[in-house]
Amino acid sequence: LWKLPGDLPRFKEITAGGALIMGRHTYDSLPGRLPGRHHIVVSTKWDNGQYHDDMTVVGSLEEAFATADSMGIERQYVIGGGDLINEALPYCSCVYRTAVLHTLPILDPTFVKLPEEWPGFVRTQFEDHPGYTFEVYTNLVVKPLKG
Repeated sequence: LWKLPGDLPRFKEITAGGALIMGRHTYDSLPGRLPGRHHIVVSTKWDNGQYHDDMTVVGSLEEAFATADSMGIERQYVIGGGDLINEALPYCSCVYRTAVLHTLPILDPTFVKLPEEWPGFVRTQFEDHPGYTFEVYTNLVVKPLKG
């Protein structure tokens, strides 16, 4: 699609040692399992359970958070798809976002809501680059998980 200098190294630095929570299509789009992170795939199509030392399949977002917690993984990142990110927003303490400053076709029909649609979030950091911006949004009203 496109490559942004610094985007992949930033992703690696932020997520290292954490849990990557994603839908099945996002998992399928990866070039393979990403080292140094536990992959938690939310899917109703695959059987639940641990498939590899660094990959677990669960049936819901709540199960994904609970799985990471039970493994002692404090830093948890919901990386896609759009429906899963939108579902997770109320429970997230912050959002790391790369804003591409070009008009591009939307490839995911469940594209993530825009920051203006995130109640309780404020932009707390940004770093401008030619054609894109790294942003961090902090959630001032994190919703507690049930359970």
